[in-house]
Amino acid sequence: MSSVSDALSSMMGNNQVNDAAKTKKTTQKTTKEYGKTFGDVELSDKAKDYYKELRQKYSDMDFVIVSKDKKEEAKANLQNFGNANKMVVVIGEDEVEAMANDQSMRNKYEGIIEMARQASSTLGKAAEGNSDIISYGITTDKDGNTSFFAVMNKANQSASEKTAEIREKRKEREKEAEKIEERRSAKTEAEEKRRVSKEDTEVLTSSTLEGLLKKINDFTIQKRTANVETDEEKMLGRSIDFSI
Repeated sequence: MSSVSDALSSMMGNNQVNDAAKTKKTTQKTTKEYGKTFGDVELSDKAKDYYKELRQKYSDMDFVIVSKDKKEEAKANLQNFGNANKMVVVIGEDEVEAMANDQSMRNKYEGIIEMARQASSTLGKAAEGNSDIISYGITTDKDGNTSFFAVMNKANQSASEKTAEIREKRKEREKEAEKIEERRSAKTEAEEKRRVSKEDTEVLTSSTLEGLLKKINDFTIQKRTANVETDEEKMLGRSIDFSI
């Protein structure tokens, strides 16, 4: 399995993070104008109007818009963008600008988003039946390349209840965030609380839904297998052989 960085290098662009960005980690924010953002997003008036229409059109999906200079950082932190209850679309501000100004680009990207919407039902059912799936979503780039992703819980099988707890807390904090959108300090705190530790998660990616479902299945089988002890392992350190 390739790393998240390798899998998304072509999709999120090759913009380099400057020294200042490296010393200060960007957090996902919720703004009144753009909804969920990563980085300092600034769209033209035309793109602002279009993006508002896009989010309304696909109100059953969760959008995160990424500033041009934060794509490298975003691709390395997908575990913070997922939603346990609906498909997330992670999209760059330059892609939105292109959609607002070019009908062919608009048709292209909205076709991708429609495909993601159809896949959402399948991934939602998979999440309901697999507590290791914390969240899921899709990314796209200026060339129309897409990647489905799923954030998986790496904790031991006995800790799967913790995953469900994370999902519930995410929903609660999203509701809270909606109520305090205009209070920046409170928003930032809420977003920080929603961040998921990289050490406890693994991000699976694939250019196809089928590929992602297979990776999810393989991940779950491997995790379950790793947690199964043999009879000898279960007795190790718990008994003394008096026959010697």
